[in-house]
Amino acid sequence: MKRSRRFLPVVEQARRREQEAARRLGEAQARWRQAEAQLRQLAAYRDEYAKRLETCGTVAAARLRDYLCFLERLNQAIDQQRALLERLEGEVEARRETWQGLHARRRALDRVREGYLREERREAERRDQRRLDELALAMHRRHTKSEP
Repeated sequence: MKRSRRFLPVVEQARRREQEAARRLGEAQARWRQAEAQLRQLAAYRDEYAKRLETCGTVAAARLRDYLCFLERLNQAIDQQRALLERLEGEVEARRETWQGLHARRRALDRVREGYLREERREAERRDQRRLDELALAMHRRHTKSEP
């Protein structure tokens, strides 16, 4: 069996690992985008709620306290969402580094296999050339023997 053919399962396994890493990276990026969208929504809601409080004019102390408590809870939710977003950024970066490493490995293995294939093609061309040379020599010998 040719080296390129024996090496193919190694390349295929590397390709599967790279694809799996790419899938996981995509999932991590999707989670990050979703968390970022939720953070923007929370911030927009908090800003809208704060503007409502400003435009209300005078309000009862109890209602003001409720508004402020709710704003504080929104701020806490925003802080939690920012922390989640930071953690997800780290996950995305780690998955990107994993994918990049596997991608580089797969490309290197592809180059090795391509080298094997080139070597095998050159060897096949040399064999073909030897056969043609042998055939030409045999024809020449046959031709020279038949001459008087």
